[in-house]
Amino acid sequence: MMEAHKDRKRHKAFTRGQCAINSQRLSSFLQEIRHLSLPQNLKVRISFIQLLFKEGYLDEMRVPAGYSGPQLEIIQRDPKADQKQDSQKFTDAAFGEGVKLKGPIGTFAQEQHNGSFAQEFKKFFEKQYPKVPFKDCSKLFDECVLVKDKSDLESYQIGSNFTLYAYSQLVEDVENDIEKNIGERQDLLAKKVEMIFDKKPKMKAFELSLPAQCRRNYDDSCLEFGHPVIIQSGGNYNLKIDAQTKNERLSQDTIILSVCAKYKDLCCSISRTLLINPVPEQKEAYELMLKIYSKWLEVLKPGSKISQAYSQVIDYVKKDLGKEESLKHLPKVYGYGIGLQKREDALALKVDNEKMIEAGHVFNLRISMANFDSRPNRTCLLIGDTVFITEEGNTVFTQGKRKDYADISYQIEENEEEEELPDDNIGEKSSAQKKQKPSKPAQSHQKESKRAQGNDLLEVITKGESVGVIQPSRLRNVQDFQIEDHVRKEQQEALFIKKQEQLRDRLHSGDLGISSGISQKQKDLSTVESYKSRKEIPKEARQHLIYIDKIKNSVLIPIKDQYGNPSLIPFHVLTIKNASTNTENNMTYLRINFHVPGGGVSKDLRFPAIYQPQTLWVKELTLKSPNSMSMAMALKQIRELLKKVKTDEQAKQRPGDAKEEDEHLANEPLIMSKTKKLILDNINIKPSLTGKKTVGALETHMNGFRFMSTKGQKIEITYKNIKHAVFQACKNDLVVLLHFRLKAPILVGPKKVLDIQFYTEVCALVDDLDQKARRRQNDMDELEQEERERLNKKRLNEKYHQFTKSAEVMIEEYGYNLVFDVPFKKFEFQGCHAKSSVNIMPASRCLLALQEQPFLVLDIDDIEVAHFERIQYGTRNFDLVLIYKEYQTFKRISAIPREHLDTIKSWLNGSDILYSEGPMCLNWTNILQHIREDFEGFVEDGGWSFLRDNHTEEDNTAGRAASGSENSDSDFNEDEDEEGDGSESDFSGSDEDAEGGSDAESSDVKPDSEEEEEGLSWDELDKQAAEYDSKRYQDTKMKNPTQGQGQGQYRAKPTLASSGAKMNGSRQLNTTFGKSKPSLMSSLQVKRR
Repeated sequence: MMEAHKDRKRHKAFTRGQCAINSQRLSSFLQEIRHLSLPQNLKVRISFIQLLFKEGYLDEMRVPAGYSGPQLEIIQRDPKADQKQDSQKFTDAAFGEGVKLKGPIGTFAQEQHNGSFAQEFKKFFEKQYPKVPFKDCSKLFDECVLVKDKSDLESYQIGSNFTLYAYSQLVEDVENDIEKNIGERQDLLAKKVEMIFDKKPKMKAFELSLPAQCRRNYDDSCLEFGHPVIIQSGGNYNLKIDAQTKNERLSQDTIILSVCAKYKDLCCSISRTLLINPVPEQKEAYELMLKIYSKWLEVLKPGSKISQAYSQVIDYVKKDLGKEESLKHLPKVYGYGIGLQKREDALALKVDNEKMIEAGHVFNLRISMANFDSRPNRTCLLIGDTVFITEEGNTVFTQGKRKDYADISYQIEENEEEEELPDDNIGEKSSAQKKQKPSKPAQSHQKESKRAQGNDLLEVITKGESVGVIQPSRLRNVQDFQIEDHVRKEQQEALFIKKQEQLRDRLHSGDLGISSGISQKQKDLSTVESYKSRKEIPKEARQHLIYIDKIKNSVLIPIKDQYGNPSLIPFHVLTIKNASTNTENNMTYLRINFHVPGGGVSKDLRFPAIYQPQTLWVKELTLKSPNSMSMAMALKQIRELLKKVKTDEQAKQRPGDAKEEDEHLANEPLIMSKTKKLILDNINIKPSLTGKKTVGALETHMNGFRFMSTKGQKIEITYKNIKHAVFQACKNDLVVLLHFRLKAPILVGPKKVLDIQFYTEVCALVDDLDQKARRRQNDMDELEQEERERLNKKRLNEKYHQFTKSAEVMIEEYGYNLVFDVPFKKFEFQGCHAKSSVNIMPASRCLLALQEQPFLVLDIDDIEVAHFERIQYGTRNFDLVLIYKEYQTFKRISAIPREHLDTIKSWLNGSDILYSEGPMCLNWTNILQHIREDFEGFVEDGGWSFLRDNHTEEDNTAGRAASGSENSDSDFNEDEDEEGDGSESDFSGSDEDAEGGSDAESSDVKPDSEEEEEGLSWDELDKQAAEYDSKRYQDTKMKNPTQGQGQGQYRAKPTLASSGAKMNGSRQLNTTFGKSKPSLMSSLQVKRR
């Protein structure tokens, strides 16, 4: 009978359709039953129908020679052929051709077959055998498959290993949720584990963990979950096998976990209870369950009835343990059989089951207790294992996961009052959760170390314990973070003396690092030429349309001559300042502004000389047309041409060696790492590769980073091309980011850029009011949202921080040196460096503003001096001007709140940067030009001492100095504010040229009456100011007097010339400059507030 049971079991496994039958399972089935020998009086025929496969696909399933097992017949059906013929073939093979059935046909009534062929076969069978009755044979076959033999042990071994592997993943996710206090939904945690089949690295790791004998026959297609992963917490528990995981958040109290997997249709299950901050009642109940569990393993022996084993357990609880009152909390059924089904009722461990226990039975032993405590979230416990019964002794397949009380209990220490963190901390709080496992000290220590490392992340980032983080002790020559004012002054005096020595050394060595005379940025328009003759004008240019010649970089504009005939007049794009359009009365106007002699953005242009007294300069042209599309297209082409020419001019200014180096850095090929690499996924990039947000992953390779978007677009950045790498964590911001300032520009989308940023938004920037209206409106919603945002910030900060630290180590292994700098939030201040006010933070090597474009990445080593402007009583903000060492450009940060003054001074002083302050805005363009033209005179006159002397003498006369030059409107020119290279990428591609600098005046000045001193009138103040100016000018050793209005200003008296007088497209200028050079102090300009 045992052999017959085996064959019925195999027959049932395929007939009932417990899972999809594939060729691997069928082959395994045939290989096993080939060795079976049946009694001669027992006739067994196995017939099944299969889809038609290609030739040779079923060769491995053919019956081998010498086979003595049950008769096998495989019928292949063609789904495109007649289904009735296939049904007839199947019935003839199963019952014999022409045989009339009289007895009942056994079926499995509880199972439904929804396939098209199953429905057709049912109709055919009912029509062919209308009077043949059906009988449910489920119980018969269930009885036949209760006993498992040694051939099933390998399947159970693989299935139990996978059950433990999946359970370990589940526990890891739950512990991570508890440690970080995330509160993830239980159903999402369960689905995450169920998706393990889609994760090839984890499935490969599982395969490698199997014993060698199991790996030889392992087939991952036969592996699946017996039922969905079950997670229960929060007081809502269901101890049945078929319980469902609800979409509620994981609660930190009592957590019940169940995992069931099956391999080749044989199920294996495990259940555990995790106790978070358990109460004494739970500990007592759990220890009782462990004793009952051990007793069940003792009484489950072959040859005894289940009812007898049940009685022995109950007697043990009553007499030996003296816990009769606990029986009402224990279950009536202590488990079921498990095999082809997750629940075999024939082996139910209950009081009235007279089934004899046999070797080969497999039980899902489930010990539970319920309602032993009045608290809903502390009243349920469950332990479950898969037990295999043998003559030698019982084997617990899921013994790999210990269930002692010390292994499943977690003690979390919660601080009711959160410790207030320093201001420079980027997070809200550090984790106060600790898990203790006394029985596993080594593992506990490892987990504690890992957790402590994560908890210290915020302090590491903000207090400067990681490389590249600026802190008070690391600032150059800083003795204390809170430096007193008099200490700062003493250190500034020492810096001033040191700066003077450096200036003298530069002068004596001849290594000035500057260019005298005309700035490199100046362009000579006298050499600009569009066409040499009209014959070169493109033939496709029409007389009545605007034409943009991209080859000659010119714009041809139709203008009528004195006879009314249209003629195309060329204008080189270098003569165009900007262009714009507007629509009015169904007409579109295109306005083109040209460079003219004077200030503003035209100050760096050299205009050609003119010799005709009646010539005119064209300042602007306005063209109108009813065709708005053509005007818009012309504007777009003009702006694109302006960008192209600007980029080409900047490239020409760089030396040849620098060009070659930039080209080498930008075009260096990336060497891919096939094995070891880090990945930072789900991040965005600025600037975007397309018009919308670009999402992708950042990878580390052997000589650089590679960003791969979800659409397959790639950006490669080599380590050699990175000038500054910045990691900015999130505290009160909306993003956490990595920023790279490059040495040479690379192509990102259609533009060349020097700044690339990778970031992740911490929370949604837009609030969905429609969804918000559907939610319940109370404080709990807001508190939950704030808590989620706080935890999300912490998670992202840890993710980015771990990536940067691991990347630094890996890059160093490859022979490169790259350290991620971290902004120091203690020195954060607000200011306007471009168009709007942003948060600006210094780091150890840069001054940064990375939240908005254009970015500010200013190298501290490039700063020569810093000067504070508009420092006077009554103003609520001031400006900061940073002068570069080459004396070509400067950077002005305006509208800085007054409360940040001491903070910025502390940072500058700690960074060895000389600074000064004054009540007025200076004309830095003229000052720097004077230094470039006469660097020797600048050094001999005391270098930067004029700023310090001016500030010392005017500390008590700010109001008088502020009113001293109101009569001259040319004393301060807003257009002369000039931006340096550090503000943004030179290749950012702005659509319009800036027509002016930042506003140097403040609207926050109090009335003039508050600036009066000792009742002096304005006439007296003007007199004192004039006396001061006269005395100061005598002390500056002016070599020659200046001409024109104002004090040393270059004055130009333009005449006008026809723009069409020359075919080179430039406009002409007759300018008379003063023959003498202005002194340095003559460039100091003030304006009454």
